[in-house]
Amino acid sequence: MLNPWKNYEIIMKNTNKPHHTKPRYQSAKALPVIGSLAALAVSPAAWSNPTLVADTYLKQGLSKNYGKQTAILVTAGKTKTDGYLKFNLKDSTPTPSDVSKAVLKVFVSGIPKNQSGMLTVRKLVSEDTWTEANLTSTITIDASNDPVPLPQATVNNAQSVNQWLEFDVTKYVRSSLGLTGSHLGTADNTIGFLLTGSSGSFNAKIVSKESKALGNAAELDIVYTTAGIPGETGPTGPQGPAGTPGSAGGSAIGATGPQGPAGATGPQGPTGPAGGPAGATGPQGPQGPTGPAGLPQKTVVRSTSGTVSLLTDTVVSKNCDPGESVVGGGVSAENTLLGLTFAVTSGPTANGALISSGIPTGWGAKFGTLTSLSSILGANYTVNVICATN
Repeated sequence: MLNPWKNYEIIMKNTNKPHHTKPRYQSAKALPVIGSLAALAVSPAAWSNPTLVADTYLKQGLSKNYGKQTAILVTAGKTKTDGYLKFNLKDSTPTPSDVSKAVLKVFVSGIPKNQSGMLTVRKLVSEDTWTEANLTSTITIDASNDPVPLPQATVNNAQSVNQWLEFDVTKYVRSSLGLTGSHLGTADNTIGFLLTGSSGSFNAKIVSKESKALGNAAELDIVYTTAGIPGETGPTGPQGPAGTPGSAGGSAIGATGPQGPAGATGPQGPTGPAGGPAGATGPQGPQGPTGPAGLPQKTVVRSTSGTVSLLTDTVVSKNCDPGESVVGGGVSAENTLLGLTFAVTSGPTANGALISSGIPTGWGAKFGTLTSLSSILGANYTVNVICATN
């Protein structure tokens, strides 16, 4: 039988990026933030890369362990193999928090010629018990929490070799953290994924964490959002001046006459006139000014990604939704094959153009002319905007 892997064109991406051994998360991956220093202290968004603790694959009908292999084999057809991934969520989740976005990334290192298909990601029910060393039988799929449509990516020899594939697994991660679905209120320490290929000629290799290609093992990127704090109460307005008191009423007694000389008692003096009417009540003092508005109650990160090449002075932007305000943003641009990072000009935008004043509606990046090498190979970019709702 011919070996379908004989004619692979495998060019591994080799960078100095090591596998993550510790979970890490920080505010918006150091994206510039527009707003007051008080808004920065709230930390409305955080990114996390949970640790990949296990990756392997199983061949249908064969109780054999493949945990030490340098690649995860996923095939369909007569001989079917499925990949398995497990990430640690316990040490990389800020509290309290909600999940705005979760993306699973896998790196394709090889596909036999003239073969293609669809790679699908499913969530596993039991994530805590299996390891690379003990997995020899299939694990049940958590179908009750499947999103519609399922996370999928088209794979073929012409475009997918030595490329990252990305899958939106936000609903799966929210379920494992107890934020929705059948796990509501109960968070799992880990999350497991199944990589399965469509029927027919599907045949692909995914880089495992045992590979020597550092930085190409599977990754799980999670964007968390946290609630803002209420603004301080505005100062109380000054009290109005007191009203002018009225003069004494008619019950006042007249002044006492001078004491007469000793001798006969003088006649009694007449009763004095009645006092004037009561004075009018003074006007009410003016109302104090309204206190400043509180800080944003909730933020969300919105992103757009793509590939640029042979571009001159091109602006790519991502807007906030109606009713949201821009509080920050950022951009990254990286060559897909060589891992080179290219500098871009980024900042707030309005009507698709970078602005230095006025009210922004989004965040954008301005790309200059790329080098001849990056123009041929292309460069991936991601533009993020942090939006707040009041």
